[in-house]
Amino acid sequence: MKVALFDLDDTLYAYNPCHEEGLFQLTSYLVSTWGISKEEVLTKYDSSRKLVHAQLKETAASHHRLLYMTKLCESFGKNPITYSKHLEEVYWKGYFSKMELDENVIPIFEGLIKRNVKIAIVTDLVAEIQYRKLLHLGLENYISVIVTSEEAGADKPNPAIFNLALNKLKMNSPEDAIFIGDSYSKDIVGANSIGIKAFWVSNDSDPVKSNSLTIQVRDLKTLRGIIFEHV
Repeated sequence: MKVALFDLDDTLYAYNPCHEEGLFQLTSYLVSTWGISKEEVLTKYDSSRKLVHAQLKETAASHHRLLYMTKLCESFGKNPITYSKHLEEVYWKGYFSKMELDENVIPIFEGLIKRNVKIAIVTDLVAEIQYRKLLHLGLENYISVIVTSEEAGADKPNPAIFNLALNKLKMNSPEDAIFIGDSYSKDIVGANSIGIKAFWVSNDSDPVKSNSLTIQVRDLKTLRGIIFEHV
């Protein structure tokens, strides 16, 4: 094995505490400045998010918080040019305040690099925010390549994003790579579709999701205990 491809969100750190804090800060701000209820904010945020996803399908832009905020402003009759960018930053400030790297990531990364394995990040969403996350987590010096769905033109599990990562790493054979991620439908299915062995970080016990190209691990601590056997 020559390269290890990692998902970012909810694999290297816990997504939910970050998102919940981002939404809390956004909601608190709008309740105090626009005089609307928490319930109204959350309902219209959710409908704005769903509208963006419906319009943009499986693309990086469908995850863009700025677009969510634009639709949110429009739903309240507010000028999105005036408010959207600020609201996006309110959300991300709250989000980053809760972002903590899983304690097993650095030992895994350092062990891989020690064994001459290159590390890449393969992630949905727009490049700008995913780069910010990696810098916030202090991972920039460990990573050889990052590929976002914005750059690849499609979200996972589209093979394009996985193939682009291999091409950037100058890998001709998927057998020289492994993928580590938490989403079966996006990470595991996508990696397996081009012949990459995957480590699925999940407690899901569905036997239908078991196959010869996938090894399921409960968490990164478990992964840390076995990954070097595959290098």
